[in-house]
Amino acid sequence: MRPVVSCPGNNTCPYGLLNTRTLAEKLDAQSHNIGFRGAAEPLIDHELCVKCGACVQRCPAKSMVIESEALSIDYDKCLSCGVCVRVCPKQALQYGRIGYHIYVGGKGGRYTNEGEITATFVTEEQVISYLEAILAVYQEMADQGQRLSAVISKYGQRR
Repeated sequence: MRPVVSCPGNNTCPYGLLNTRTLAEKLDAQSHNIGFRGAAEPLIDHELCVKCGACVQRCPAKSMVIESEALSIDYDKCLSCGVCVRVCPKQALQYGRIGYHIYVGGKGGRYTNEGEITATFVTEEQVISYLEAILAVYQEMADQGQRLSAVISKYGQRR
């Protein structure tokens, strides 16, 4: 396990959605195998949407399309990054659920892999409970010195 590291969050990053520094300071466990990313669900007010396409063009996940004269979002692709909400000139996109997405099993080094999403839109108050549960399962199932990603590979991930 590695020390807690956070993205800059909304204090300094123009794409920051939440104050990640505050959360990182609350986490006393050492966990680089577990990631927390601020997330905000975009919701469409179709009455305000003029179908200009600004959100479609700027969406980094390409999860938005205008079809049949209406804007739609593929939430399976959506990163919940908030870019679309910030670029909408008519405020037709607003934030719905806001919280943290939790990723588990990320690993750097020679054999890297990205963490898998375990939970979405978790409130800051719930993050500590999720972290404690993940670490409890890890302590129960891991062999000595085994990385969390290896435990997930061996036993699978359950949501």
